[in-house]
Amino acid sequence: RPRDPAAPIRVLDLACGNAYLSFVLAEVLRREGVALRLHGVDLRDDVVARSRERAASLGMDNLSFAVASIAEASAAALAALAGPPDLIVALHACDTASDEAIALAIRLGAPALLCVPCCQHELAAQLARQSPASAPVPALLEHGLLRGAYADLLTDALRVDLLAACGYEVAVVEFVASEHTAKNILLRAHRRHPHAPVDRSRWRLTAIAERCAQLGVSPTLLRLLQAD
Repeated sequence: RPRDPAAPIRVLDLACGNAYLSFVLAEVLRREGVALRLHGVDLRDDVVARSRERAASLGMDNLSFAVASIAEASAAALAALAGPPDLIVALHACDTASDEAIALAIRLGAPALLCVPCCQHELAAQLARQSPASAPVPALLEHGLLRGAYADLLTDALRVDLLAACGYEVAVVEFVASEHTAKNILLRAHRRHPHAPVDRSRWRLTAIAERCAQLGVSPTLLRLLQAD
């Protein structure tokens, strides 16, 4: 969507936790002379209170924080940011919270999304109920360590495919060295036509749904998008 180049960049930080990312981003952009308006949401009262106190003590009145689920974040965030977000970030939103963050970005037509998924338990549990004979390679389901790694990769691969099916170009990058955290995969997505309104009729979900059925999995992100 068209935006005034002099206007602040609007950032929505979902499942922000202690909001370390929010404050680092704000400082980096301040040093670059880029105006910012950021709103962070999290379910925990204590971390939101600390983030508000930290922002006040640093004089960062362009940062705001609220107690809310990702599902509840949309309307309040639009008000807090004085408009739709230009960028949505979700750092280590646990398990299906990453799916909720991606779904919200797609629904809002966010021009850009940075998502670092974490704790991909959902598909691991679904795969554990399957017979190893149903897997492309039976050992993938016979051994817990392999099943967990397979579920992690499958979860994020399907997220990439679903973002692409909804009009995003996606890059999968290692954003920090693996010795610091094993959860170091960043999904970096840019909407192909950022100024166009969201058109759900153009989402190409059918082929992915069929692929999931063949694999015997039902990811939350697919269900959220199908519900739309």
